[in-house]
Amino acid sequence: MGAPLNADADLLRFGAGLRALIRSAGMPSLRELARRVHFSHTTIAEAASGRSLPTLEVLRAIVAACGADPAQWESQWHGLDRLRRNAEKSGDGRPPPADAESPWARVEVADGADPDEARCAAGAETVHARRIALRGQRRIVGVVELRYNPSTHAAWGRFKGYPILDRLAESGRKVDVTIDVVREHDGRRGPFEQEYSFDYHWGDLVVTGSGLFYACASIRIDGELVAYTETNRVFLK
Repeated sequence: MGAPLNADADLLRFGAGLRALIRSAGMPSLRELARRVHFSHTTIAEAASGRSLPTLEVLRAIVAACGADPAQWESQWHGLDRLRRNAEKSGDGRPPPADAESPWARVEVADGADPDEARCAAGAETVHARRIALRGQRRIVGVVELRYNPSTHAAWGRFKGYPILDRLAESGRKVDVTIDVVREHDGRRGPFEQEYSFDYHWGDLVVTGSGLFYACASIRIDGELVAYTETNRVFLK
């Protein structure tokens, strides 16, 4: 992402315009857009927040996925980039706004919901984590976490790749990550698969209750399963 900007009205309007574009294109979720443009959920959310100017590469990917005119958006971007550089030179910038409207309305906390869109991420904790290594090798490529929010009674899996996985993806290999959570008493799962995007990946949530839960992750390189692991089973209320 680009450097933070002043809390400038033009930047806020730019972010609001991107959010409106994404909604008008009928994108069902932030993660679906991230999947289509091959950038991380975090990168897309920040681009549409109005807090900072996205890179031109990110903007072009979003605009193309939404079927909009790239010339119009790039013209706006270059104008804001000039403002950013002038603000950096003058040193008179104010801090960016702390929050901004989400591109999507809050969804209900229910099995299969995105924990971020259900606003479960705030206040969540990692109740167990386990590193994941390539099969048959002592090469650790990431970590899988069982995430739990006791106030919303939601659990989900989260994965973070290590630099070795970054290098594999950068070398042109196709790296896909599937992250999941399992509610053992009924077998309910919350899987989500996405091409590796150098950032956190997480699956859909399952509602907790009195029972055992665990997270798991698998990694495929060029279609071949090369790594799999599970967290401990944890009793969650």
